[in-house]
Amino acid sequence: MFAIIIAVNQLGIAQTLVNTLFMGAVALAVLALGLSFGLGGRDVAAKILERWYTEGRDKAGKIADAADQAASGSAAAVGGYRNKREDNE
Repeated sequence: MFAIIIAVNQLGIAQTLVNTLFMGAVALAVLALGLSFGLGGRDVAAKILERWYTEGRDKAGKIADAADQAASGSAAAVGGYRNKREDNE
């Protein structure tokens, strides 16, 4: 089939139509592969997302604590820098 499309395209017969049909065929193949992969892996994807959600929910407290510590640490560092700078002036 692709050989026929290429031959017709090289002969210059309805190049725009042939190119459009070829792009449509490629798009349909990609769509079919995407759907088959997506629908076939639906259960696996659901399990992976559930695991990620559970892990994220379990680690949310640790992440919030780390963010609070980082925020308070950076504020102290900035304040300390300003105090040293004022001493030099």
